[in-house]
Amino acid sequence: MEANSAHRPPQPDLRKRAETALSKQHREDPDLLDLSHEDLRRLVHELRVHQIELDMQNEELRCVQVKLEESKDCYSELYDLAPVGYLTLDPKGHIQQMNFTVSRLLGQERESLVGRGLSAFVSDDDQNAYYQFLKRLFSSGTRQGVNIQMRRKDGGSFHALLEGTTTKDLEGASTACRVAISDITSLKQALQDLHESKNTLEAILNVTTESILLLDPHGRIHILNKAAADLFGNDPADLMGKPLYDFLEPEMRLKASRRLAEVTAACKPVRFEDEDSGQHFQYNLYPVTGERGTVERIAIFARNITREKMALKSLRESEERFRAVFDGATECIFVMDRSLRYTHVNPAVSMLFGIPASRIVGMSPEDMYGEEIGKQVSDISVRVLAGESVEHEQIRPVSGIPVDFRDIRVPLRDSDNQIVGICCLSRCSPQSVTTIKMFGMDHQEWPSAAMRNCLKLARSAARSKGIVLLLGESGSGKDFLARWIHDHSPFASGPFLSVNCAALPRELAESELFGHERGAFTGATLRKKGQLELAEGGTILLNEIGELDLALQAKLLAFLDTSSFLRVGGVTAVRVNARLLAATHRDLKREVSENRFLDPLFYRLSVFPLEVPPLRERLEDIPILVKEILSKIAFEMQLKDLPIIDDDHLRSLSQYNWPGNVRELRNVIERSLMLWHGDRLRLVMDKTARTFVHSGIRIRYSEGRTLREAHQEVTKYLCREALRESKGSKREAAALLGISRDAFYRYIKKLDIESEKKT
Repeated sequence: MEANSAHRPPQPDLRKRAETALSKQHREDPDLLDLSHEDLRRLVHELRVHQIELDMQNEELRCVQVKLEESKDCYSELYDLAPVGYLTLDPKGHIQQMNFTVSRLLGQERESLVGRGLSAFVSDDDQNAYYQFLKRLFSSGTRQGVNIQMRRKDGGSFHALLEGTTTKDLEGASTACRVAISDITSLKQALQDLHESKNTLEAILNVTTESILLLDPHGRIHILNKAAADLFGNDPADLMGKPLYDFLEPEMRLKASRRLAEVTAACKPVRFEDEDSGQHFQYNLYPVTGERGTVERIAIFARNITREKMALKSLRESEERFRAVFDGATECIFVMDRSLRYTHVNPAVSMLFGIPASRIVGMSPEDMYGEEIGKQVSDISVRVLAGESVEHEQIRPVSGIPVDFRDIRVPLRDSDNQIVGICCLSRCSPQSVTTIKMFGMDHQEWPSAAMRNCLKLARSAARSKGIVLLLGESGSGKDFLARWIHDHSPFASGPFLSVNCAALPRELAESELFGHERGAFTGATLRKKGQLELAEGGTILLNEIGELDLALQAKLLAFLDTSSFLRVGGVTAVRVNARLLAATHRDLKREVSENRFLDPLFYRLSVFPLEVPPLRERLEDIPILVKEILSKIAFEMQLKDLPIIDDDHLRSLSQYNWPGNVRELRNVIERSLMLWHGDRLRLVMDKTARTFVHSGIRIRYSEGRTLREAHQEVTKYLCREALRESKGSKREAAALLGISRDAFYRYIKKLDIESEKKT
């Protein structure tokens, strides 16, 4: 501060002081009187300018000093925070100066390290290497390095890289050295891991049977394993660095060149198969790109798949044989996985359930049969998954109809003998199959209008809970239709019981229907539930109800009115919630008029009368019925193949009036199968079945129907019968009716008989 004040600009009173000084000086030195006043002023100005320049130089010097101090502080901070430890050693290896990183690496305070030898922190095994490093450093004066292990204060150690240079005095002598210490423990570990990975990779490459090569873009071999060398029949050392094309046949060279060019151009993997000398190979080519995205290497994986091809061919042949058996089996075959879901089903399953196999796959037993029955199936399947083979019988619903199944369930095992699923062979009752197929179709699917109308009404009746009276000739299928109504009704989950009233002994009929108490009559040693009571929650069919005597009819009427009854010998009323269906081939109105049937019961039963058409009124359905009945009987007779019936032979069946209805048709088919010798099946009619003339036509009156419509129905019937009798000859049919040919043609066109024939 004092030095700077000496160069301050002159103060305002400087002139006075200067004049005073000059006067004094003049007295002392008279020669100064020669200076003029102007010269004196110029001198003062020059002194001021010089003073200002000195002040500016002093300010610049001060700024430089400040920046120097800041740089020194910054350098010191960077020096201390550097990730690498820096220290200065004297020729004896004692520490003179260090940064903070050195104290952190060694786990010591900086003050305690100054003056100590660095060798105190070098492991015993590396002491000699450290002293050799110092010796080379001071003797050569060039940059030196050493890799040693050092100790920390806490007893730990780390791998360190020491690099140093020496500082020299004016005479060129080394006075000290500066050393950088880097912790390379992680690098050392990484190098070791890399070395182990390399050894492991080489072991894998040499052990694997797949040929592996690594090529540069020019096709030169960079890396290959033993399998690849064996493929070419050369030693690996002889192949390294040489073009791959030198070891390929001329034809293979062109293929390889194209494939390598394809990978290089597209920069995408390429996979292909090729055959060479009867051997099949699979190739996988992968591009290895560099930082710029260009292909620098191409990896080739080649595998001999000849055995796999042969095994796959054998497997396909075996699968085809299995598929032939699987698809051709008449029994239902299910395959389930460990989660109890269906993975495979044969066509017999699809035909039985009426569901495509693609929809069944993935379903569970609960999805197929409902929660309760499906759980029973699952419980049995769990036992099979535990290694048990189970054979059992069970009633399960199919299209709403209970079917009696006989199942054999066995576990499926893999090559390691581990259970991976279940195979189930299931056979069902032929009677159940026939019921499903004959009445499982929609009402629109039947060819005959009579059957379509009947099923349409039956569908309406099934949705309700009321009484249905089924009318029709014997053998027309009333019991099958009753079962169909039950399976599509609110009572479908309950039992279905069918009682043939004509077969009940008169003295036991009441006990069979209503049950009896113990001691009610001789031989009644136990209480017995009747059929009505057993039908609780379900449906009971009273077939041939017209055969009941009047006393039972009266008791049945009381049950229909009150839903309760007394057992034989009982005093307590039994209430039953069951739906009643009745069926008869008799004309109940005539039975009422002749006092063989109670008039109140008739009207009570006639809530929903439904007439099942006889077979002669639905002859168009005969091909379907023959096919289904033939399948059922063939199943019962355990025939391997279904016989073939000519279409002309089927059409000839429509010329018979079938007084026994579907029951008679079944007898004809069964008789024909018993006489069948393996060629085309010919249906053998009974010797007494010679007439092909219908006995008549029944015209029913209904509200809204006119005489003209009834007349047209009779005319249509006669024309159709005449055509049938004349075997399709319109001229002969017109002659049979006693009308001209032109008139007959007009009737055919007006009544649309020709379209019915085509249908």
